[in-house]
Amino acid sequence: EIRTPLHQVVGFIELLASTSLDGEQTDFVNMLQSSTHALMAIINDLLDFTKLEAGKMKLEIIPFEVRSVLQGSVAAVLPQAEEKGLKVEFNVNAVDCDI
Repeated sequence: EIRTPLHQVVGFIELLASTSLDGEQTDFVNMLQSSTHALMAIINDLLDFTKLEAGKMKLEIIPFEVRSVLQGSVAAVLPQAEEKGLKVEFNVNAVDCDI
């Protein structure tokens, strides 16, 4: 199972999050949690795509919050961008945020 190692990483991150951390460490753990959940979503999407190609899946339309997805994406790349002296901006019109 391709997801098993990632589940183990998620488990260890959760254990780390339950320990005494300073503010910066907490930020790092939150970033790790966000990134591992994003990676798990990508892996699940790839597996779903394989099922879709094989005709073994039905698609359904579900609502989601575009703003939170974009905020998570920006948060994931922000440390590297700041390290390189890059400015990352994020602006979403509130009217267009819910799908």
